[in-house]
Amino acid sequence: MKTYFETKITYEKVDERTGKEKRVAETYLVDAITFGEAEARIVAEFAGYNIVVLTIKRANYTELRYSDNASKWFKCKVEFIAVNEERGIETKVAQYYLIQADNSENAIKEVHELFNSSISNYEIPQVVATPILEVYEYKNNEEYERRNSNN
Repeated sequence: MKTYFETKITYEKVDERTGKEKRVAETYLVDAITFGEAEARIVAEFAGYNIVVLTIKRANYTELRYSDNASKWFKCKVEFIAVNEERGIETKVAQYYLIQADNSENAIKEVHELFNSSISNYEIPQVVATPILEVYEYKNNEEYERRNSNN
């Protein structure tokens, strides 16, 4: 399972409206094993900019779903009913999915599409827009396997 980190950075960026530089804070999702690797990867992605890494936190996404025609990211909480066979108790188990969509309704449609062939009952109690602007995953399997072979 992949490990993702939300990284919040600040840097000088040219304002498209005024043409002047201004300091902005932006959030990106990075595929990495450790906090240190996440920091190194986000710094490398913004090479040439004078960035400051403000925060890095582990993200708990089970899966990411991309869309070619959307730029927003939504965190969708999906709850499943799990049955403890020994005790005969039903409990809700939550998982979080990061869905790229143009609005929350389309994010919900994507989740339904994801579980279309599933036999599990599920609910979507929460869909929240995130500040994530872009996701930096490993570009190819060789890079991903090299990363995993070091651990």
